[in-house]
Order: sequence, then C-alpha cells, then structure tokens
Amino acid sequence: MSAFAAVLETPELVQLIVGHLQLADVALVALQVNRTFREEAHERVATPKLSRLLAAPFNLSRRDLLRLDHLDLANEDEPGPGPIGDAECTALSEACTIGALPALRELNLFYNQVGDGKGALPALAKLDLTLNNVGVAGITALSDACAKGALPALVDLRLGMNYIGDEGMIAFTDALGKGALLKLEFLSLTDNQIGDQGLIAFCEVIDKGALLKLEKLYIGSPPAQLKAHCSSKSIKLNYCSVSTGPV
Repeated sequence: MSAFAAVLETPELVQLIVGHLQLADVALVALQVNRTFREEAHERVATPKLSRLLAAPFNLSRRDLLRLDHLDLANEDEPGPGPIGDAECTALSEACTIGALPALRELNLFYNQVGDGKGALPALAKLDLTLNNVGVAGITALSDACAKGALPALVDLRLGMNYIGDEGMIAFTDALGKGALLKLEFLSLTDNQIGDQGLIAFCEVIDKGALLKLEKLYIGSPPAQLKAHCSSKSIKLNYCSVSTGPV
C-alpha cells in the first residue's frame, strides 16, 4: 500500500492535516490532487499498450479496461478466420501485464488466426483457442508460461482443431507435471494430430497426479491406457470429433 493510500484510509490523520489548513488551501490542494490524478490516469490509458484495446478489432471502452469480465472475440459468422492474430494477442497480453482487464474471466477466440503467438492472462477462467492454427511453438509457449505460474485460475481450456501433435502434447504434459493448470476442469484437445506417443505421455502425467480437478476431457482416438486412466480418475472422456464441447 502506498503512503498516500495509507493516509486516506486513516480518517483521524486526514482530519488532523485538514484541520491545520485554511479553507482556500484545502480547496486548492483538492483541485491539484484531482488534476494530477486525472492527468496521470489519462496518460496511462493513452499509452500504446492500452490504447490498442480501444480500437478495432477489440473496440473496448475505458470502463471495459477495468470492469470487463467476458471478452467474446469469436468468429462464428465469417467464412474465413477472424481478425485476431499474433499481433492482436500480443497487444492483449501486453495490456494485461500493466493492469488492464483485471476482472476478465472468460476469453473466446474461436476460429481466429492466433497461430503461435504468446500471451499472458493470469486471471482467466476460460480460454477458447479452438481452430486457431496453434502448432508446436504455440502450445509450447503456452505450456512454458503455465509451468511458471500463468493462468492459475483457468478451469476451461479449449484447444481443439489445431496442430499440436505429439511434440506439442509432450510439452503440454511436461508443464502439467510441473504443477500447471491445477484448477482445470474441462479440457478439449480433439482433432490435433496427437498420436500414441503424446497420449501415453498424457496418461503418465495424469497417473502421477496432474489435473486432479479435471472432470471432462475431449480428445480424439484415445488408446485403451488413456480410457483406463480416465475411468480410474472419474474423468468423463469424450473421444468424438467435437472440439469445443458443451458450453
């Protein structure tokens, strides 16, 4: 807590300070403090890292930067991928690192073109990256961030219809083995070209106690070992090609 905040939260101290000032001085100080904070707030919002969220394709308001809890950037109507790509995800991540969107709990990026861009949204509860051309580099970057403590509140992760493959799946399971995504309850990995090698690695990390809160897993063509592991952990396994799963 700053010294200024500590003073404001101590009524006796505020009264003592104000009591020794002339009324004109009190008014002048109040105006100066208000002007200083207003200018500082305007300067913070006007920084490139925040101002990018006020423009297309985000089109957020200044109020949204502080209070928004759901950001839907899904592309469900257009015939091709939406406008959210690596640059936009980087902009979103950079804004969040300096305090933007502190209340954001759900981010939907369905059918865009995120690719292998890196991001960081540590307060997020739901992340939908379905159909975004996420490959090995992208899932590895996400996994590394999670292994270092990112996304601690995430309960719903949707990565279906991408290009994770065995190599990406192994990177993902390595992060899980390091304690990543401890609160995850729903995970979709269908249609990701994941073979036996990646799925067996996933089985092993589940067997060692990762994803203890996982309730539903959507994945394509699971081997018998994975079916057995999910059954033993009371995880509902769905292995049809439904990448997003139920809402």
